[in-house]
Amino acid sequence: MYYEKRASFDFSKRILFCALCALSSAGIVASPMSSGNLSDANAVKTVAQNGKTVKGVVSDNFGPVPGANVIVKGTTNGVITDMDGKFTLSDVPKNAVLQVSFIGYIMQEIKVAGKNTFAIQLSEDAKALEEVVVVGYGTQKKVNLTGAIGQVDSKVLESRPITSSASALQGTIPNLQITNTSGEPGQSASLNVRGTASINGGSPLVLVDGVEMNLDLVNPNDIANVTVLKDAAASAIYGVRAAYGVVLVTTKSAGKEQRTIVSYSGNVSISKATVMPDMVDHSWQHAEFINQAADNGSVNRLWDAAYIEKMKA
Repeated sequence: MYYEKRASFDFSKRILFCALCALSSAGIVASPMSSGNLSDANAVKTVAQNGKTVKGVVSDNFGPVPGANVIVKGTTNGVITDMDGKFTLSDVPKNAVLQVSFIGYIMQEIKVAGKNTFAIQLSEDAKALEEVVVVGYGTQKKVNLTGAIGQVDSKVLESRPITSSASALQGTIPNLQITNTSGEPGQSASLNVRGTASINGGSPLVLVDGVEMNLDLVNPNDIANVTVLKDAAASAIYGVRAAYGVVLVTTKSAGKEQRTIVSYSGNVSISKATVMPDMVDHSWQHAEFINQAADNGSVNRLWDAAYIEKMKA
């Protein structure tokens, strides 16, 4: 399950725009269609053949943007960026204005002003975006799925003195039950979602960065967030193992410009029995206690005095 941002877009205009770009690059005169980029939709404009060639890269906060439209304002002279976000546009007048646009981003207008190389940064258009959740073969709004999804981030886990990832999640997500079968070192805890689902038992599917793994093998300090899919419909995505729920663990990853950070955390605990019996220091003391008990019970002694003396010697 993942999230994507979707914006409404008229694909027929985009196809027609690509056709216009192809015609203009071939030197064929094309009539521009109605859009906010062109001043007159009915007039036929040709590209001047005495301009210069400009190059550039179009990117956003996550990297290059392939398929972005770069066009000279008021003309049909334009190109589309390649897979690396790069573009090369020829026959550009010195006083031209470049219009850069892409689905879900705010259009940028860049003045050429004698420059030949451009680094263009696009910003997301929050008004045109809508967050949706992909579920199997369809999509649903996130607000409609909050009842079947529980999530906790690393801030909750960092404030707990924990020794394992399973114990770190105990009591943090509703309907996720974590039970420790014993206190032995290395003993894994059992996970349960939505209570008893089968008389044969069953545990949820645990995926760490998309790979099935035992939750106790994950360092609690490496967890970025944990998402629990409680609905049995998750089996449409992850298969029959997801019938008992799915626990998705995402680990932390370093940023592009993040410096190296070394951190240390440790816990020290001492356990002791509540009541400890008093033990005798020597075997002959034990023999004397047995003889005293025999005297109190009016039975024959188990050890004679000579044997006890040998124990003391």
